[in-house]
Amino acid sequence: MRSRILKCAAAMTLFTALAVPLRLAAQTHYSVVELSELGGTSGAANGINDRGWVTGVDNLPGDLTTVATLWISGTAIPLGTLSGGPNSAVAWPVKNNNGVIVGISELPDIDPVGNNFSCWPFLGTGNPTGRVCKGFRWQNGQMTALPPFPGGFSSYATGVNNKGQVVGWAENGAHDPTCDPSFQILQFRAAIWQPDGTMQELPPLPGDSTSAAVAINDVGQVVGISGDCFVAVGNSSARHAVLWQNGVPTDLGNIGGDAWNTPTAINNAGTIVGFANTAPGLARTYEAFIWTQSGGMKSLVAVREVVQHEQIRAGGLALFSTGGGRY
Repeated sequence: MRSRILKCAAAMTLFTALAVPLRLAAQTHYSVVELSELGGTSGAANGINDRGWVTGVDNLPGDLTTVATLWISGTAIPLGTLSGGPNSAVAWPVKNNNGVIVGISELPDIDPVGNNFSCWPFLGTGNPTGRVCKGFRWQNGQMTALPPFPGGFSSYATGVNNKGQVVGWAENGAHDPTCDPSFQILQFRAAIWQPDGTMQELPPLPGDSTSAAVAINDVGQVVGISGDCFVAVGNSSARHAVLWQNGVPTDLGNIGGDAWNTPTAINNAGTIVGFANTAPGLARTYEAFIWTQSGGMKSLVAVREVVQHEQIRAGGLALFSTGGGRY
């Protein structure tokens, strides 16, 4: 687990540096705090909120199963699974400051149409299991499943804002010809689950088949991806990085690639960060990026040029990870 923590700490250092002027970034000092474990030998911290709650995933004894985990003052608290399923995780940064956490959990049920939905690279041993997976909302010790669209079986929750609006993506009943049927058969679309339980679809860009949302700010702006179904994990599913405002998608552009164009966070000023390929094709050639209304999308390899002008999160920390299995 220590190696994962160090990776997260390094990423946290990078994005914290973006929140201060360049001349001060070099003077800032950081400490690495090892988080407690749940009996396994590996884990990952994927998000931190203003309360200092750290969220992510940790292995259970034997390292064959994982559980969504909350760390408070360094102490690990397992969040459980849905319906007694084998694995769960908080796989994306969660910034809600009101005690709401969202993530994914496998169910005991085998998928009726043979899908290996988007969850498997983030759970257990990182291999397809053929199980139904659903997004969850956790608060005050209670984990609640987030439904798919009519006709679908699985869903995936990635982010939640301070108004309690949850985003992610979910299957519907359409058999999508852009899917690789050895992994995925049903189409999926970006979703918002409102606090009252209602569900809204966020459409892909014209000409694309699928969409997925990954983060939402308190203004209600949502970021995510638009593209093909493929294997329902990254790759050509992320042909385009997208910003939805009032439900309407806008292409955020790219830094040279036509796959893996994936936002990971948006702040209340509308500044977006993520990762994207730098060359055409499905090979992983991605770099971190920052997007602003005035400057568009820029690679963070040239971070010194960007940090003088932009802030990711004023006075705060942000965690960033580009991991995620074979695909």
